[in-house]
Amino acid sequence: MLMTPIIVFMVSSVPSHLGSTASATGVFFRFVGFCSSIALINFFQLFSRSSHFNRFQQELTDLNPLLTQRLTAYKQALINHGMLPDAATRVANGLLNRYISGQSQLRFAMDYYNFISWIILIIILLIALYPYLNRTNVNVRRNQPASAMY
Repeated sequence: MLMTPIIVFMVSSVPSHLGSTASATGVFFRFVGFCSSIALINFFQLFSRSSHFNRFQQELTDLNPLLTQRLTAYKQALINHGMLPDAATRVANGLLNRYISGQSQLRFAMDYYNFISWIILIIILLIALYPYLNRTNVNVRRNQPASAMY
């Protein structure tokens, strides 16, 4: 949503003979932003999903009552639909693996959007504080007195 106004602003703020260069520069930065966002999503997906999947797998032991309840429920539902008990056990393990994979995908999405939300919040704060920081800039070359607070 921000790329089109930024490109229009870039093109409108340069002289007319540099319009095509400004347009190409805007399109280039849009392409770089798109590619870097896709790379960032893929990196976080591979890293975060595998770490969450491994963490969920560590919690799966025979001592965990939720695991046995879920496997029993899957197995019973499959047997009720006409599957043999041995095959139902194998399919129930596969369904549990699929469930864990879905939960790790969900946890990755939560982590990723939490990270992006923090970045957006930091950028908003920098934009909000920029005028204040710009006014308090001390130019050392002009020998301006620096304000000191105690």
